[in-house]
Amino acid sequence: MKSKVIAMVVKSATSTIATSPGVLDYILPRNPVTQYREFRLVPESIELALGKYLYPSMMDSQGGQSINSKYHDILTTVGKRIARHTDRRDLPFEFSVVDSSVLNAWCIPGGKIAFYRGLIERMEAETDTFGVGKFTLEEKIAAVMSHEETHACARHSARSLEFVVFLTAAFKVFQYGLSFFIANTEKELDRARAHQPNINLSHQHAMLGIAKTANFLFHSAYDLFFKLLQTHGSRQHELEADRYGMLYLQRAGYNPKVAVWLQEFFAKQRPDDNTFLDKVIHLFSSHPTSKERAALNRKTLEDLTQGLLK
Repeated sequence: MKSKVIAMVVKSATSTIATSPGVLDYILPRNPVTQYREFRLVPESIELALGKYLYPSMMDSQGGQSINSKYHDILTTVGKRIARHTDRRDLPFEFSVVDSSVLNAWCIPGGKIAFYRGLIERMEAETDTFGVGKFTLEEKIAAVMSHEETHACARHSARSLEFVVFLTAAFKVFQYGLSFFIANTEKELDRARAHQPNINLSHQHAMLGIAKTANFLFHSAYDLFFKLLQTHGSRQHELEADRYGMLYLQRAGYNPKVAVWLQEFFAKQRPDDNTFLDKVIHLFSSHPTSKERAALNRKTLEDLTQGLLK
């Protein structure tokens, strides 16, 4: 009778959670961009605080603010235009040009975005259409900007932090559980031998050997396994930012084809990306190859044309 009552209570509670959007949204809120439900450990207030705290120091460490007002004005205009069409319009977006020749751009929590002067200069000088089309500097910057703003809107930095916390906790539980099992099994073996010296304990010894081997392998491969899982998550975030960034481009009135051009442009910067060594190194890369991303962007372009991505 008691078990039936407990079962009814659990069923009722489960039903309430499943049918109550408020409760479900609190436990498993939807991602603002993808609309997939996900656990959320880092609140928006922490995101904003992190971005506000890290932005000045990161700018200084990377080369400081560029004095090129032309680039800064284009960046601000494009950034604000795209931001109006994102899924987190209320983020305090900021846009800066780093005085460095590096070909890169980045975004940290809260919508704090920086482009390196070298990237803008190289895109401005590039005349190759890559069979995609001819685009203005503003459009090229928009392709990068939409990608970076998607990182902010989809909580990619926060999700990475949450993933690290979850993974670390899971590994610690496994580690402590395995250590407890080994210690407990050794005590039982000692106790059994003390009471019955001739007892057959081959099965227990085998289990202990397996546990110790697993413990050794776990500690040996921990860093590599952790790195591979982090890398996989980072790649997924990059592809997500590519896909939804193209949607933001379209919403803002830009031609999303420029996102394909952008990846072909990056592929041109690394013509030797197909060597065996490059493929091995790519296993530990946080970004998919530019050729892979260009192909996926072409697929996203088809989805946008067919109205499959809105």
